[in-house]
Amino acid sequence: MIITFSTTIKLAQSQGKLDPLLSGIKTVTRRKWKPSHAEAWLSNWENTHKAYNKAAFLQGEQIGTIKLTCKPYQERLKDMPEEDLIKEGDLWESTEEYFECIKCNENDFVWVVRFTFEAL
Repeated sequence: MIITFSTTIKLAQSQGKLDPLLSGIKTVTRRKWKPSHAEAWLSNWENTHKAYNKAAFLQGEQIGTIKLTCKPYQERLKDMPEEDLIKEGDLWESTEEYFECIKCNENDFVWVVRFTFEAL
């Protein structure tokens, strides 16, 4: 399975910061998956997955691999632990700013994916 990190990479570049994925800061991502996509991840969560800098159809390149540290789970955004702002890349000043960036509101449910990253 493939997961992309284009938003994190672009935002870090725009802020003049190091890529949080490559520097080891980013260890969690939240996604709004369709049920079928979530089921595929739940069935394959113990495998190693390819990490891309952007979607393959946008000529993305593999930048490494990820290994999930736990099975993906759903969480309402307002229940996101404050310390996850750092684990999401340390690119936002507040959870509200993060929610706006990912175009979700605090009552939305998202899939939480916790992982380790190994660069190519």
